[in-house]
Amino acid sequence: MPIEWYLMKQPTYNSGFEGDEFANYASDGFEEILESELADDIEIFEKSLNVEPVKTRAIIQGVTSDTYNNSVMRQFICRIGTLRAGQYIKARGQYWMIYSLPDNNKMYEKAIAWQCKYSIYFISPITGKAVEYPVYDINSTQYGSGETTKTHMTIGTSQHLVYIPYNSETIMLDSGFRFLIDKNREEPTAYRLAQVDSGGYSCGANDGLLQWTIIESQYDKETDNKELMIADYYGKSIYSKPEDPKEGYSITLTTDSSGNKVTFGEDIRVDLHCFKDGVPIDSFEVNASLTDGNEYGEIKEVGDGYIIVRALNNRDYIGQEITLEASNDEYGVSASIILTIGRWY
Repeated sequence: MPIEWYLMKQPTYNSGFEGDEFANYASDGFEEILESELADDIEIFEKSLNVEPVKTRAIIQGVTSDTYNNSVMRQFICRIGTLRAGQYIKARGQYWMIYSLPDNNKMYEKAIAWQCKYSIYFISPITGKAVEYPVYDINSTQYGSGETTKTHMTIGTSQHLVYIPYNSETIMLDSGFRFLIDKNREEPTAYRLAQVDSGGYSCGANDGLLQWTIIESQYDKETDNKELMIADYYGKSIYSKPEDPKEGYSITLTTDSSGNKVTFGEDIRVDLHCFKDGVPIDSFEVNASLTDGNEYGEIKEVGDGYIIVRALNNRDYIGQEITLEASNDEYGVSASIILTIGRWY
């Protein structure tokens, strides 16, 4: 056989469409893999379990691991344009939450997800209905005993980092929000939201996760519902379920100050919460006035969902009370709150 035969290279044809050919063959080849036994049927939820899932196929990688941290992570490979940070994926009987920014190599899209270890339940500030959110939870108590000893009692000081999808519902939950996390349904442990980090795991304007720092609180059998695992179900929180929801419109006034105290010479913010049939809604316009104690204070500002009241700078006014009233003539509703003037300490 002449040497020219087996040394001859394959000819190269430059038609100008090589990129299209590569994309077509790459896409077709990946589609064949998705239809094979190497892939799994999965369901994708758009950042909430209250939406209809999208069914698709995916290749799941990282299914075998030698360490615990890797065992709660998976890599999902899907068609390009399928994945977004903050989505839930239900695969092989488990819920997973995408925490990375998905990207592609022109053939397929890939994202990394955490296994959701627990589900929290709360009353939606938008719909007023109980909702469920699977979350990824890390115990960040570190090496402390998990308790702080006081003079008369010992209370828990467990601290966790909780990751939850960012959406219009979860972003409304702020410091002070309470919920229950425990497998003990008889005396579940309550936690209080201490800090919200909305930027650390953000992936663009509308995608990503919220990182919550939560600290241990006290279970209250009078306000917490252990059957539904919802804290403040019967409490005074604006997220609580009313025991007897009123029909029509209503408003409430609250402050973050213990006993609604305002220091003389300083301002206090009074938050306005509006409801329709017991369900929180966007604040509507109100008329604000001081119906009692107007010689001790004044209204400085009325904004969207809040009222600023200032106590006059006079030490002699300590202990006096100011009554603030908010009303809306169109809906025929009103509410009032009593503010007590206090000292610096």
